[in-house]
Amino acid sequence: MNFYYCRAWSRSEKIPLEAYSKEVAENRHEQREPYTVLVNSASSPSAFAEILLKKGFVCVGFLDNLLREYISYQFKSIEGGRWFLVIAVYRSYIAEAQEIAAADTYIFKPEGDLFIRRDKFNPRESEVADSKFNHDKNYEKFSEFGDYQGIFKIER
Repeated sequence: MNFYYCRAWSRSEKIPLEAYSKEVAENRHEQREPYTVLVNSASSPSAFAEILLKKGFVCVGFLDNLLREYISYQFKSIEGGRWFLVIAVYRSYIAEAQEIAAADTYIFKPEGDLFIRRDKFNPRESEVADSKFNHDKNYEKFSEFGDYQGIFKIER
């Protein structure tokens, strides 16, 4: 994986905002200031991560070939430099359009509780369910600058 850095990834314009050098991004990481990591390309990445250390969150988006965010993961900081996957969203799109056809949202609790919401948008339909899950795969270690492999695992 190659990494590129910027202030933010614009989901609407599908471009990086304010490119950062590796040194600037590393300094922001050390100062716990926000920055964004782009995977494999600075202009058409396969994924991005918004690193929000002061807020205790890391938000990861996986992009398709049209730069649409088809999977989103949100991690929350817990003790010991570990992060817990609290939300996962899987989206499907209408053909080559930017319009979302359906989205499945999973909200995870460290105790093993799971809330699921399935939305279809045309026609509008929603389903909700509660369940239990094995939370072992929801934990990631991440504290060092450049140590992004765990948060960029697509299979959970």
